[in-house]
Amino acid sequence: MNYKDIIFDREAGPLLLAINISRLAAGLVPFGLIAMYSSKHEYMFAGIASALLMAAGTLTAPYKGRVVMRFTPLRTIIPMSVGYCLCVGFGAFLSFIDKPFYVAVVFLLMGTLIAPPTPALVRTLWTRLALTDSHNRALHTLDSVSEELVFAITPLITTFFWSTVGAFWAIPVGLFCGFIGTTAIITLAGRNYTSTHNLISHPLSVGKSEGHEYQMHDVRSIYFNRITWGILGPMLGLGSAMGALSILLTKWSETILSEQSMAGVFLSIISFSGFFVGLLFGKVNAESISTQAQYRMASLAVAIGVIVITLGGNLFFVVIGSVILGSGMTIMFITSFMLIGAYYLEIRQTEMNAAIGASFDVGSGVANLSTGFLLSYFSLNLSLCLLSVVVILFTSMSFFIEAPAGYRR
Repeated sequence: MNYKDIIFDREAGPLLLAINISRLAAGLVPFGLIAMYSSKHEYMFAGIASALLMAAGTLTAPYKGRVVMRFTPLRTIIPMSVGYCLCVGFGAFLSFIDKPFYVAVVFLLMGTLIAPPTPALVRTLWTRLALTDSHNRALHTLDSVSEELVFAITPLITTFFWSTVGAFWAIPVGLFCGFIGTTAIITLAGRNYTSTHNLISHPLSVGKSEGHEYQMHDVRSIYFNRITWGILGPMLGLGSAMGALSILLTKWSETILSEQSMAGVFLSIISFSGFFVGLLFGKVNAESISTQAQYRMASLAVAIGVIVITLGGNLFFVVIGSVILGSGMTIMFITSFMLIGAYYLEIRQTEMNAAIGASFDVGSGVANLSTGFLLSYFSLNLSLCLLSVVVILFTSMSFFIEAPAGYRR
């Protein structure tokens, strides 16, 4: 099935649009917070706020995914979205009017803890919609490349706000889009005639595993095995890279180019690269290469991209490194979600999809926090070198993934 068929499909097409509207929040809000604090030269506050938004809530994301599937997305997702928007919006507003940071951060933390696991649910919806393995690959590919397009646009939108009316205004705009998109997802996927209706409206039950040991029902068997480590470890590395670079590139742009807002352009280059490479990846016949191998190669590309940015030290190498990093990033996401669909039972897929997002966000959040402190005491070059080491260590965990008998690509 080609992309045009998916876009005009009466189930997949409207869902894809709603999903990408909701994703505007994921792009605008975190970078909007960083931009708001960075514009005041409060880099430590930028790191702390972004870390809480990207990490604190996602620490509970797998658990929230489990709860959502138990009590149904229809009953849980929208109320969680309302709470998230109100708390994060109010926390950002307090910082905007220069209230004490420790007061604002309480509301940011509350918002992250109740944020809905919508991205994880979306991946489960695509797996449910898929009719064949090739259809599944096409759905996840188109979803991932459209996600990268959204994340390529949102830094530019934030940069526009930053250079005109102020970076703060990207935050309420993002929150509004997130609520509208999330509401549309639940409404569209819950329609009676859709193949996703039961998943949205009825709790799933745990049946007997017909796969291999990685599909066992015990939560410990899900997290304490090489497959899970091999999937989630590189995601920690990717998140660390993106989280740290969102601050390091801002500092680099200020130091080298004398223009902080250029960081948004570099982040857009990363996302645009992922978008175009993802489109090509969906069209290339890669069935001769296992999904595990594709995941390893994508992880390697991410590490190489960070190394190039670190060692280059000038505009040319930063751009090239951003292109390489973005190219690996999208393929990592596509193949990781395909691996989840193959290795885990449907009732666990939303939880594991959330675990992928949580790993990325935890890596990003911890990197934001660490980078904020590092730049307060150490040089930009040393901070970039430390990031390279961390990313190499985490992405090398992709070699933990093995393909037991019966594994399907």
